[in-house]
Amino acid sequence: MVTAKSKTSAARERVLARLRKICAALPDVVEKPSFGNPAFRAGTRPFVVLDRYKRTDCIFIYVDPGRREELLANDAFFKAPYDPREKALCRTLEKIDWREMQALIGESYRLVRPVKKRLRTMS
Repeated sequence: MVTAKSKTSAARERVLARLRKICAALPDVVEKPSFGNPAFRAGTRPFVVLDRYKRTDCIFIYVDPGRREELLANDAFFKAPYDPREKALCRTLEKIDWREMQALIGESYRLVRPVKKRLRTMS
């Protein structure tokens, strides 16, 4: 018997497989859980999390402040919980445009990746 929970689990697994593929193409990314959820990190900071908030499975990402309102106009996006600085959004798992999501994941990665310190040479 197929239950709503098993459908949700299957959908999460499909989304997680896509997230893994996208994030694997980015340099120095590691997958490490964040509060029990699959998370992809650039350095120590997660930039993508497969999350669940108020019974809604979603993808947590950081977004450029200039795009925030534009994305929130789409019902698939909502303000990320636990984000007092308003730098992140969540995207529901329904009808994901994977080209758009790949671009947003790349943007999220660029916003949180560590800046490598340049070594200064003494002359």
